[in-house]
Amino acid sequence: MNITINTIQDVAEFINGIYKLGVNFHPDSNFADYIALDTHDQAFTDEACQVYDTALMRCFEVCGWHDVDIYEMCLLFDGDSYEHVLVHCLDNEYILAFKDSKPFADCEDFEDMYTACHTLKTI
Repeated sequence: MNITINTIQDVAEFINGIYKLGVNFHPDSNFADYIALDTHDQAFTDEACQVYDTALMRCFEVCGWHDVDIYEMCLLFDGDSYEHVLVHCLDNEYILAFKDSKPFADCEDFEDMYTACHTLKTI
């Protein structure tokens, strides 16, 4: 298993993918710390933990290059996963959009899909 993180879009897709696994994700947590509620066993194999932790470190690195606050990005997911996420750079700002999202205050039509759009905060 290999996860490539080179862009802010990759970061958003990684976060969305982790939420799709049903994890109560926080970017400061190691994946070995996640426990399956039904069995109380480690939720991921040691190999998966290593891959996910490495990918998460890369997410921090890529966000740092672009001055994007990864914590803010994670909060915008609101603990949910979405059918599709899209990051678009507009006027030197990154816009995060969700397809099939619940309504937010700043909803608009984004590339022919009804979605919620959020400007990512920079650090």
